[in-house]
Amino acid sequence: MRMTCASAPLRCRSPARPIRHALTGLWIASTCITYRTDPARLRAVVPEPLELDDRNPLVKYESIRMPDSNGFGDYTESGQVIPVSFRGRKGGYSHCMFLNDEGPIAGGRELWASRRSSASRRYEPRSTH
Repeated sequence: MRMTCASAPLRCRSPARPIRHALTGLWIASTCITYRTDPARLRAVVPEPLELDDRNPLVKYESIRMPDSNGFGDYTESGQVIPVSFRGRKGGYSHCMFLNDEGPIAGGRELWASRRSSASRRYEPRSTH
């Protein structure tokens, strides 16, 4: 492991997942944008021993509004997830994740060793004309 990265232990025990969302007539607003980038830049941020697909260097920007998740209530998360593999098993590395509520930030950080920060996101459509 690189000494400058934050990561979960490879054999991390965590509480039951996934978090259940009580869909009580509320909509979950979700956006996912996938884009291709420079493989060298991805290698610079993804910790070893995670592996990248150099032929397909992708990043996924995800934004999800969780209106009614059990234990956490209403919150929004947004961030970059990089597809990776470990010993042939595919997964996602959360490069950065921003949430607007302290409960799920602490849960992600303390329970599941997933780096999270406090922030609010806002979409503003802008014209390029």
